[in-house]
Amino acid sequence: MANIVFYNNLLCGGSSFTATLTIDGKALTSATGVYSDCEEFDCGVSLNWSLYADTGGCGTLTGSGSRVYDCDCLYEVVLTLSDGNVVLVTSESCPGDCSDVNSVSIGSMKLLDSVLLTKDADLLGLKVLDPLISE
Repeated sequence: MANIVFYNNLLCGGSSFTATLTIDGKALTSATGVYSDCEEFDCGVSLNWSLYADTGGCGTLTGSGSRVYDCDCLYEVVLTLSDGNVVLVTSESCPGDCSDVNSVSIGSMKLLDSVLLTKDADLLGLKVLDPLISE
């Protein structure tokens, strides 16, 4: 199994908002600065994902795609800003499972990729929550 956790690292005008990352029909929802529950997913097959977040004054964020997750890995997906663009950044820790979530450190994880998201409004009000602190 692949284990996936979702973290929303963005604020809109200093206020939290909830983002939902859906993978293979399972929703990982996260308010700003909070990890979602860690969920187990099938591995070695292509899984569809989508993201939806209504940030209020900063617009709606959407994105979708698919990817293959390796077995026995903990994946962390972070909604954040990169060079002014809103992205989902995925990193991995292998071997890793849901018991690793509380000790996860984004800075020490291997960056796999980032996915640029679409947006329907001016996002100048979005700020990155810093520092990243897991629950």
